[in-house]
Amino acid sequence: PWEMREFVLTPDTGRLEQTTVKETPDFNTLNGTSELASLINDNEAAILAGTFSVPADMLAGAAPTFAPWNAPGIGNNDARHLMALNTCNGCHQAETGTVFLHVSNRQTGSPSILSGFLTGITTSDPISGVPRSFNDLDLRAAFLKRLVTHRSRKGRAHRPHHRRRAPHDGEEEPF
Repeated sequence: PWEMREFVLTPDTGRLEQTTVKETPDFNTLNGTSELASLINDNEAAILAGTFSVPADMLAGAAPTFAPWNAPGIGNNDARHLMALNTCNGCHQAETGTVFLHVSNRQTGSPSILSGFLTGITTSDPISGVPRSFNDLDLRAAFLKRLVTHRSRKGRAHRPHHRRRAPHDGEEEPF
C-alpha cells in the first residue's frame, strides 16, 4: 500500500524537511479505537460545519492508504465520512473511490487522467454504502468565483485549509 508524507521547505536552509500530514491523525494507532469514535462524536457539529481541525498532538507523520477510517461507537456516519474525507488517506482512497492518485502519471505528449473525485463520480460510502457524489473541480471553480467576487467587494479574502462540510437542507454540496 501507498503511504503519504508531507515535506516543507525550511526557511533557514531551503531544504525539504518532513512535517505532519495535514488534518490526518495517526491511522495506525487511532483507527478502529474508542478514541477515534470519541474524537468524531465529541466534535460532530464542528466536523459537519467544516470548522473542525485535528488537534496538533494527534497529527501523524505519515498517512497509509489501505483501509477506511472507522471505529465502533461512531454516532453519525456523515461526520465520520467528512472527518475521513479531510484526511490525506481518506481523500486518496476509499472515501472518494480513488486509487491513490487524483492526477495519474502520463506518457510524454499525452494528457494525465484525472480521478472521478476531481471530474465527477458517485461512489459508495465504504462503511454505510450510502452514495457519495464528488466533483471537486466544479467546487473549486465555484469557490474561485466566490473568492474573486468577494475580493472585488472587500479587497481581501481568506481560505482555510481545504475542508469539507455537510450541505444544509436544499443546498448543493458546499466547498
